[in-house]
Amino acid sequence: MYIEEPESKTKWGIALIGNISIVEKSADYFGTYRHFYFWCDDDYDTPSFTPILSSPHVDVLEKDDAHRAAKRLEVLLLIFNGIQATFENGTRKSQGGITEFEHNRVRDHFNLKPKPKNPEEKSPNNNFEEDDFDVFMEELNNPFDPHVVKYIRNREPIIKTQEGFMMEMAIDDDISRNILIWRSLCEDDKIHFITNAYKIYDAVNYFLNKDEKYEENKKNPQMQELIKQHKIMQSNKHFMNTFKFAGLLSRHGYSNHVAPAKADPKANLKKLRSDLNNLVLSWFKYWHDTKEVHQKEKTDALKNVMETTKKIHQEADEILLKLNNSFNIHK
Repeated sequence: MYIEEPESKTKWGIALIGNISIVEKSADYFGTYRHFYFWCDDDYDTPSFTPILSSPHVDVLEKDDAHRAAKRLEVLLLIFNGIQATFENGTRKSQGGITEFEHNRVRDHFNLKPKPKNPEEKSPNNNFEEDDFDVFMEELNNPFDPHVVKYIRNREPIIKTQEGFMMEMAIDDDISRNILIWRSLCEDDKIHFITNAYKIYDAVNYFLNKDEKYEENKKNPQMQELIKQHKIMQSNKHFMNTFKFAGLLSRHGYSNHVAPAKADPKANLKKLRSDLNNLVLSWFKYWHDTKEVHQKEKTDALKNVMETTKKIHQEADEILLKLNNSFNIHK
């Protein structure tokens, strides 16, 4: 099926903190993360050899929408970091602002203002904080351009790697996208590590118990590992909720809940991190296995239809042959 290539308005990018090693690995990222890419601006008039994050989902934005472009790339970076953190591969941080690259020229944008909702407004800064928050929430809910998604998926087959599958799920499924964003935020702000880890636990808990189908879900073979990792994560709840155990990282403040006699917060935090990563991986493994089962069911069903059709054709041919023979005899 032909899908027209999305029109690129300009090339947006956000500079990342750190060395260019991430760009050197870009061949891997091009394959796994086809919805964004890392590169270096050494081809432009003022090269800095700074690693830059760009995305076709952002390049379709208009030139006067630098603010939205920056927010969209920030959210894409959160999703990338969520995948990285799950595999303990380290995360990347933005230097702030956004850069427009066009025709070998570089134009930096800082102190960004939202594009005015009403084009007739002379200044988009009538209510900057409210507009800024609105744009960020819109991008946080879904930073993927639907036409770009269709074009990329039509042009390239689905990448069969864990990381690639996780990215595709982030596009198609709200819970998966939020899980990766929360996993990223665990690393962005260590003081809120437990709070965001609990949100991931809550998301899986909600899914398993949705419509009171937990007992039914336990019989699903694809769901066994997810249920197992959910229970393991559940064993961390006392640590996560108790100030006298987890200290300032805990979800709650002072309370009558106490820590175990031989409490070791460092060991518990290490266990929590490991359990969290296993829960996230088991979530995506469940969806991967479920999709494979559904695909096999579709293939088997199609095969059955083809075999049945073939059998019907053979029977029809036999009937026609008998009729023809009968006609010749009577003739």
